[in-house]
Formats: sequence, structure tokens, C-alpha cells
Amino acid sequence: MFATSRMQAIRRLSTLSAQVRTVSTMKEAIVTKGPSVEIIDSPIPKPAPGQVVTKIAFSGSNPKDW
Repeated sequence: MFATSRMQAIRRLSTLSAQVRTVSTMKEAIVTKGPSVEIIDSPIPKPAPGQVVTKIAFSGSNPKDW
């Protein structure tokens, strides 16, 4: 059972990894005084040695924090 679950997990990670590699842009929120928010498409940064890039699915922002 463990071997089957492990193989399924490896296949899933492989599929997700391929999906991530095909995406070249991300959404970026630019917050300025006012407050004013502009959502733009930006290139996904390439990690330097010793760094990682994470995928954020959901994020929140509170105007009181600006």
C-alpha cells in the first residue's frame, strides 16, 4: 500500500512540476498611496542557487496594513 501511495504521489508531483514549467507569468499587486492597487502580469522569477520559488494560490490584503 505504501509503495502504491508513494508512486501516485511521485506521478502527481511530476505532473504538477510540468504544469508549473509551462506557466511563464504571474499576477503581481502593486500597492501605492491612496491606497491604489494595480494588478499586472509579471514574469516568474528564476531562483538563484540556494533559493526556491513558491506558488501562492490565494492571498489576502488588509487596507489597514498599507
